[in-house]
Amino acid sequence: MRSNIQHQYAVWTDEENRCGLDLTKAVVITKPAKYISGVTPRIRDNEFKVLKQLSEYNVIQKFRKYIHDYKKAKKVMHVKRNRDLVSFSTLQYFEKYI
Repeated sequence: MRSNIQHQYAVWTDEENRCGLDLTKAVVITKPAKYISGVTPRIRDNEFKVLKQLSEYNVIQKFRKYIHDYKKAKKVMHVKRNRDLVSFSTLQYFEKYI
């Protein structure tokens, strides 16, 4: 969850305020017990309502498209837009999983 997202690779929970699930900051968690805190996160009420209504299928499809675009951008790194997409993405650290 992030605020002030300035790109298209997000699942919006509050598009007007640019808040949502930022797909560019996704991480792979292979050992949940080791990395996931027991602290309960706080989510704004309006965003929580949207999250509850999101279709898992739609989130997965959007993430698959993002991975596709990432891989395509990686092949043409001389284009600034592609370089930015790759360099600002956490996927660069998890390529063996995608």
